[in-house]
Amino acid sequence: MKRRATAFAAAATVLAIASSPAAASVRVLHSFSGPDGVSPSSSLVDGGDGFLYGTTFYGGTVVPDKNPDGYGTVFRVDASGAFQTVHRFDRVNGERPNGLVRGPDGLLYGTTSHGGDLDPGSFSGGQGTLLRIDGSGTLTVLHRFLPVEGLWPSAAPTFGIDGAVYGTASDDSTYPHYGTIWRWSPAPGLQVLHQFNGFDGVEPLGPLTLASDGNLYGTTNGGGSGCGTVFRLSPTGVHTLLHSFSFNDGCQPKAGVIEARDGNLYGTTETGLGWGTVFRMDRAGNVTTLHAFTATGETGQKPLAPLFEASDGYLYGTTKQGGLPYGGADNRGVVFRADLAGAVSVLHTFRTAEGSTPWSGVVEWAGGIYGTAIAGGAFNRGVVYRLAPAEAEVATLSSLALSQTTVVGGATVVGTVRLSAAAPTGGATVALASSDPRIAAVPSSVTVSAGATAATFPVTTKRKRPGAATITATYGGSAATARLTVTR
Repeated sequence: MKRRATAFAAAATVLAIASSPAAASVRVLHSFSGPDGVSPSSSLVDGGDGFLYGTTFYGGTVVPDKNPDGYGTVFRVDASGAFQTVHRFDRVNGERPNGLVRGPDGLLYGTTSHGGDLDPGSFSGGQGTLLRIDGSGTLTVLHRFLPVEGLWPSAAPTFGIDGAVYGTASDDSTYPHYGTIWRWSPAPGLQVLHQFNGFDGVEPLGPLTLASDGNLYGTTNGGGSGCGTVFRLSPTGVHTLLHSFSFNDGCQPKAGVIEARDGNLYGTTETGLGWGTVFRMDRAGNVTTLHAFTATGETGQKPLAPLFEASDGYLYGTTKQGGLPYGGADNRGVVFRADLAGAVSVLHTFRTAEGSTPWSGVVEWAGGIYGTAIAGGAFNRGVVYRLAPAEAEVATLSSLALSQTTVVGGATVVGTVRLSAAAPTGGATVALASSDPRIAAVPSSVTVSAGATAATFPVTTKRKRPGAATITATYGGSAATARLTVTR
């Protein structure tokens, strides 16, 4: 029951955000300062132990003559913002981590785009690593990449239907150096399954996705017709080109694709059609552009991160720049949501103090939407944030007005009560009273409907009852009055 209640609470929060996208706020859970990391550029992952885990591309251990920016870190944070640096990379076990994924064994697996050379004094430092880490920070290097296997892995790995670990490398030492798809298991170790040749793709940067059909799907940043591709990898390791982008339907899909509940694949492109797109693709490779980001940037520009389908059925994503208001000097990217038909709404525009340039996607966890931004925050070195509905303004009684203030006896006057903010769920009941009901009578109350700010009520007078009466409205500790005069 507790797990179900938690799930309902999370869904309710996401639904609240989605129903009023302009009213979402960001709470900064942690601002990075350097020793604890710099530039968190990958999506957070649920560790299953009450913490979200993530990585920073820089920061941590600094070696001035080798890497003055630091080799990167693994961190964890809970829903209250309690933060802990779990591991600091030292170059030998990796450098510049790309994110994590939770494995079937409950441990976390990841890659680093550099490092891994057993000689810490080597010029290159290594071509990257595949690693496993537990919640206490104990890290095991599972594989150190050789140039022929792939250079510079750029995304977290993915588990296939066979339980093995799959991933990509953005380059390799074999001509034409366009990257690889690889598979790792304890035995026989790492195997190269596919080397890109340019016609079928160049530079795979995003994570692979295991779909319900047992296949893995991914994207390349370039190649194909020149603007990148979407591909499929079968459980037997067969690569199939599904779609080549041509700028008119998007360009540079950096983040891979996800499978939504309708069975289609969804993703983003950084450019094409202007400033990037959100697209849908069926299993045959037919792409539909759902949204094109524009030069004005109101819905954001240049999405880099994977989409995430939340429990409310919406797709959530980020862009690294743009936002509201148009032309804002401190617009630093957005969190947006889209329905499966492509209607996009901005949930939040980042300002430098609360985060800037989100390169990673978001996740739904513990009743909110969580993510990271590579810059901004208290030290301008990145943040972990939580997106939640903004606190609603408490409505108070603002005014009471009468359609007429002097009437002949027997006439009916219209009274209007106004609130300072929208009435809450269930409506707002405003109490009414007249100082002399024999001259001007009112109902005992009037209800402002939920979401509304005003309601009207009748004020009735009697013939041959001249005089004056004061009408009083009361709500939430506030009161307003209006005086009505009856002449004859």
